[in-house]
Amino acid sequence: MNGAKPTFGLSVVAADVDASIAFYRTLGVPIPDEANWRSHHVGIPITGSDFDIDSVEMTRGYDEGWKGAGVILIMRVSSRDDVDQAYARVLDAGHPGHLAPLDAFWGARYAVVKDPDGNHVGIMSATDESRGGPPPV
Repeated sequence: MNGAKPTFGLSVVAADVDASIAFYRTLGVPIPDEANWRSHHVGIPITGSDFDIDSVEMTRGYDEGWKGAGVILIMRVSSRDDVDQAYARVLDAGHPGHLAPLDAFWGARYAVVKDPDGNHVGIMSATDESRGGPPPV
C-alpha cells in the first residue's frame, strides 16, 4: 500500500432497492432521482466516515437488545434534536426502531432503527464530552 491509508466504502445489499431508497430518504440521505441502474443500484458519496470496531459486551452495555456480532451503519446528524426527529420520522413511516434515542456514554445523542432488510442504522449527533461518562464495561 506504499504508506497510503486504506479507504472504505459501504454496500448495503437490499432485497428491494426502491424500498431502501425510500427508507434512507426518510432519514434525510440525499439520493438522486436518476439513480444508477434504477431498482438495482444507487451510488451515494460518503464523506467524513469512520471505521470502528466495538465489542459485543460494550454494545450490550447501552443496548440490552443487541444480539451478538454484526454491523451498524452510522448516520451522523447535525444536532441532538435531529436524532430524535429522524428516529420519529422513521417510525412514523412504518419502519421499526431498535434503540430509542438516548444520551450515550461517549457524549452523543444516539438511536438505532432498522432498514427494510433488517440492517441496523445508528443515528448519531456530534460528541459532547461534557455529556459523556465511563464505558459500560
